[in-house]
Amino acid sequence: MYSEVQRAGFTTHFDNETQSDIGYLSSTGKDGYSPAGLWMSYLDKDGVTAIVDYAKSKKLAGAFSFDISMDSNNGAFTYDLTSLIYQLEN
Repeated sequence: MYSEVQRAGFTTHFDNETQSDIGYLSSTGKDGYSPAGLWMSYLDKDGVTAIVDYAKSKKLAGAFSFDISMDSNNGAFTYDLTSLIYQLEN
């Protein structure tokens, strides 16, 4: 879940070539169980913005989130990423 990525404290890099967020843990995550050396690609606000910008540039009808049940912040369902899609589309 997005909140788990936030809780672990990944060092995040937005890769301009792939337009994706890449997270890396140089030490054990702040969540206490994500191991040092773990890296992953996920959607953060930069990645969502890139997707919506792409959809708009191709004049697509919009963008959506497949599973908003994981769009939370520290366990509270804040829908930060889903709300960002809405804001960018309007």
